Amino acid sequence: MAAPAIHYAAEERVLCYHGPQMYDAKIKETRVGVSASGAKEAQYFVHYANWNKSWDEWVNDSRLMRYNEANLQKQKELAAASKNKNPGSKRKKTDERTIKRKRGEKDDGADGDDDSGLRPDVRIAIPDELKQRLVDDWDQIIHKNKLVKLPRKLTVTTLLNNYLASLKGKGRQEHIAREVVAGLKVYFDECLGAILLYKFERPQYQEIIEEDADTSMCDVYGPEHLMRLFTKLPTLLSHTQIDEKGLAQLTTSLHDVLKYVEKNAGDIFAEDYEVASPSYIKNAPN
Repeated sequence: MAAPAIHYAAEERVLCYHGPQMYDAKIKETRVGVSASGAKEAQYFVHYANWNKSWDEWVNDSRLMRYNEANLQKQKELAAASKNKNPGSKRKKTDERTIKRKRGEKDDGADGDDDSGLRPDVRIAIPDELKQRLVDDWDQIIHKNKLVKLPRKLTVTTLLNNYLASLKGKGRQEHIAREVVAGLKVYFDECLGAILLYKFERPQYQEIIEEDADTSMCDVYGPEHLMRLFTKLPTLLSHTQIDEKGLAQLTTSLHDVLKYVEKNAGDIFAEDYEVASPSYIKNAPN
């Protein structure tokens, strides 16, 4: 099998997704590495402009965009959308403090310790069967030029609602699960276009956004993309302010969701891909 192509060069200026936002960055190194799903992929060691070097990290192609006028405009739009969403919320203030810590800036609301609000070791164990589903999903899209049929027959919303229905009558467990599911839906909507798509899928996503920008992605995409979110959750959760007890409770609930998906994988992951059209393949980004 041929090695994945390296699409960006060392010292190249780029825009890099971190959560739902894009930030100026420079590529310091490149390599062919292994993704969370076990597949080989091109990886790039990036330094975020004006951020503390301790936050340099390896990312893959899905996190990077060319540094050009069109993508700079997209960066501005994402920043504006973020400010307009719950502008006075505690969550926004927390995100601002986290970003300041990353950039090495002083945080007036913190004690001066740049890493005090971060959790370096959040673990979510994805069952082997679901890891294989992630690999199969990657193969369908990257090697076979296929796309998940959208809207998915079994959407993220339906899947998570079915999970909650399986807990009906279980009291506190059901109550906690409802809060976790609500949070998963928020993360999914905010992260899908930023870090959950392969480049080959972006034109398909853009068509959906152009048809109805207010559509919840949870009502369009399905379990394949939800599993991709689970591979990103350890990083995302490491930047939250949840206490240790709450984090333990959250990870337990997330593992319970994964157990449900694993148990019903045969039905949940029914074949639902289609070969992209020649025109789509021709115009899709490499």
